[in-house]
Formats: sequence, C-alpha cells, structure tokens
Amino acid sequence: MQIIGLLIFIFIVYGLMQFWVYKWGISKYGKLKAKNIAKVIAFLIPISIVIIRELSEPDIEWNPILRSDEAIIGLWVDTGETLDLKPDGTFDFYIDSKKYSGTWKRNDWNLSLTSSGSFPYFYLRVIEHSGSYHLVKDTYNKDPDAWFYQNSLSKKKSP
Repeated sequence: MQIIGLLIFIFIVYGLMQFWVYKWGISKYGKLKAKNIAKVIAFLIPISIVIIRELSEPDIEWNPILRSDEAIIGLWVDTGETLDLKPDGTFDFYIDSKKYSGTWKRNDWNLSLTSSGSFPYFYLRVIEHSGSYHLVKDTYNKDPDAWFYQNSLSKKKSP
C-alpha cells in the first residue's frame, strides 16, 4: 500500500513539474532539459520524503528478543500506575492508591500477571521502542500496532 501511495505521489509531483516545464522551464532551459529536470525532481522529492521519514521515525520492535527476565525486572511507571516486577516472580501493581499483588510469568515478549480480585491487567506485551523496553497494556487478542505512548508502562531508570 505504501508503494502505491509513493507512486501516486510521484505522479502528482510529476504533473506539477510538467506545469513548471510548460510555464517557465522551456523558455529558460529548453524543452528536453526542462522535461528531464521535471522527471528527476518528480522522482527525488517523494523518495527523499520517504527516506527522511524512515530516518526520523523511532524504531519499534513488536517482538523483541529477551534473553532473560532481568530485562524486565524492576519498577515500571505510567501516569497513576506503578508496577514493581520482582525477581522472585511476584509483583506489586499500584493504580492510583489501590494496590494489587500477585505473580508474573514471561513467555517471550508476553507477560502474564495473576492476581486475585478485580485486577485490570492480566496480560502485558513487551515491546522495544528506541532502545528501551515498554510494557503495553490492553493488547490481549488485539493488534499491538495500535500502541501509543499513553498506553504503556516505561521502565524507571535507576538513579
């Protein structure tokens, strides 16, 4: 789909460049040279935009390779929420002023949480975004590509 969009964009820019060719280019550069300039610009502008977008967009790995649980053990925070994953497989999750405790288990990038009561999260997905891990909430049986910054816990850096 992106390739089709890119081709359409190239044709739009080429059409605009043809307007330039016939309005100003022919009188300044001659017909052949003006048409060649239009073709080069029509190709380079969309390609440049795609390259700039790729370079400026942060990398997201939806299925990161976690060699051990050490990568996710520690304190994770979000607005009004704090998750403390402990090395012994237990956790404390604070949502506003309410505390939930239970056990956790990791399977690849999937983090399962087990707690009694009305605990809101039983599954978190580990993703890697710009070199750091995030625990994405509310992605069980859903498309994780819909992730946005406000829907994840970020690991708190040690002082």
